[in-house]
Amino acid sequence: MSWFQQLYKTYENCIKASKKSGFEIAPVAHTHKVCNIEITLNERAEMVEAAVININCEDTIIPTTDDNNCMWALAVDIKNLKKESYRQILKEWIDFDKDNKKLEIISNYVQRDTLIQDLAEKGLLYVDEEFNLIKKSKEHKIPKEIINKYKILQNKNIKQQEDVFIRWVVECEEHCNTYEDEAIKESWINFRKQKENKKYKSEVEKAYRKTDKENDIAVRLIDDKICCISGKTDCIATNHQFANGTSKIIAVGDDLVFKGRFEEYYEALSISFDVSQKAHNTLKWLIADERKQAYRNYPQIIVAFTIEGKNGNIGEVFGKDFVKSVKGYDIKFEQFEENENIVVLEMDAASKGRACITYYREMTSSQYLENIKNWHKKYYWQQFLKIKNKDNQKEEYRYFYGTPSINAIATIYFYKKDRYLVEKNEQKIKSKLIRDLMPSVLENRNIPEYIERHFIEKASNPIALNDIQWKTILRIACSIYKGNHLYYDENKKEEDYLMSVDENCKDRNYLYGRLLAVIDDAEKSALLKQNKENSNTKEAIRSTNAQRLMRQFSIKPFETWKVLYEKFNDAYKRRVNGYWIDKRIVDIKDKFTSIEEFKNNSKLTGLYLLGYFHQLKTIEDERKNKKAKELTNDNIEQKN
Repeated sequence: MSWFQQLYKTYENCIKASKKSGFEIAPVAHTHKVCNIEITLNERAEMVEAAVININCEDTIIPTTDDNNCMWALAVDIKNLKKESYRQILKEWIDFDKDNKKLEIISNYVQRDTLIQDLAEKGLLYVDEEFNLIKKSKEHKIPKEIINKYKILQNKNIKQQEDVFIRWVVECEEHCNTYEDEAIKESWINFRKQKENKKYKSEVEKAYRKTDKENDIAVRLIDDKICCISGKTDCIATNHQFANGTSKIIAVGDDLVFKGRFEEYYEALSISFDVSQKAHNTLKWLIADERKQAYRNYPQIIVAFTIEGKNGNIGEVFGKDFVKSVKGYDIKFEQFEENENIVVLEMDAASKGRACITYYREMTSSQYLENIKNWHKKYYWQQFLKIKNKDNQKEEYRYFYGTPSINAIATIYFYKKDRYLVEKNEQKIKSKLIRDLMPSVLENRNIPEYIERHFIEKASNPIALNDIQWKTILRIACSIYKGNHLYYDENKKEEDYLMSVDENCKDRNYLYGRLLAVIDDAEKSALLKQNKENSNTKEAIRSTNAQRLMRQFSIKPFETWKVLYEKFNDAYKRRVNGYWIDKRIVDIKDKFTSIEEFKNNSKLTGLYLLGYFHQLKTIEDERKNKKAKELTNDNIEQKN
């Protein structure tokens, strides 16, 4: 349970960090909730004012039980405000804290049952003649003029009006926002602790008085309330809160929970109420959307943090593709101390309602940052990915030099022709991919072989994809192969590895990739010329033979090369100046170490894709340089 202990230790530091960031961590027995309407009551428990907070709603820290029977004690939604359980817990709280006049005023107002009528009269809720809330449905569509009249109906996050969440302001001795009142917060925390203590004693006594009436086992169990995390004697938690919406990491008192050799849950492990609350609230604060610190592939969540509460930016590391090189990538890391400990954990759903920690690692900040830098250096390549345009923030496909994010790799893994999204039945596989990729970033390991093989095979079959998908997959395949297999020098610039042919490489796989690129480019040139001659310049050219036979080429290169070369000579060579093509082919073939090596028909490795890519990029650059030179010469002639 070291991960739980680290979360608990981080809590106090998170309080300081949260005040600076503006998104505060919730105290014990409290949680964050989006509230929609604020109601002001006077000393006579009458509604004097009510207003929609804002159309986008506002996050508020409120008291809660946040367990299996989750109840709101003060701020509440309309449907729960009507329930007896809400009134009962409010009454119990008032009995515990008899001097709290604000709680009593809210309770007196709730007992009157006039909330919906009062809000309707103030024009905040849409009701019928008998003050019943009018529900949205497919059969009954609310007219636009009505929606425009009521701000609550304009909020797309509110499914029905009964889901509207209310928070209270009480005017007694002074104007009091109950959700900001420290006395009310402390009162609720003490009330919850008292209830937890009573429940724990009751359950232990109930279990042991039946079997051991003469001895004092029950008494000893109640008295020795030692928390296994803090080591202190304290109120023991009988129920733990949700770690992520509807999932629990720690479950107790459940007949479905395996107890091992123990008959009852409290025999195995004790965690105090205070420790459990602080650890869970720390986790919820760290992974909150508002902080943008965690990476989310729901229900899978990954977060990195320090005990000092500093941000590890896993959200950006795993979810963002970088345009700049490793020396200038734009992650805004906090200023870590050199030997500060970074904690990285992954949480996923074990089953419905049950979460589990599937990855946990502690490392120094220097090691953490160094491993991330190595990731970006190893897998740096020209990418073709959908990223946000800085000017208008719209997503669009762009070429850039950088490393694909883990999220991009795990999503693009599922690309099929004209299908970009991960389907619901593939979500668990995507979670596994991300989990398997994590050590590549965080522990400086290679990307798993099965992922590398998958991308190489997809990149070798362009006709099974559309053009955008193939361009994307080809570059990721090159990134992965380069990072997994090629040595890189830390002092060498990334650009030195890119993006031109390595003339010194005599590896058969690399050379065959170059040959494929030459014949592919030559055939494209011929097809473009053919379109131009037929006045079909706007018409997309068909796939080349090189693309159609690329998969076969990767399996049997020598046999397929002969077919491609013959097809090109028969159909296309006359349309282009073939001299430079033959010269380039001869130059590449001369680099093979022997004729036997060239005739070797065994399957190619992923290195052939690098040769293919490098050769195409070199040809492209040569054309650009030639065109630029011609334009320069034209300008000089015009000036003369």
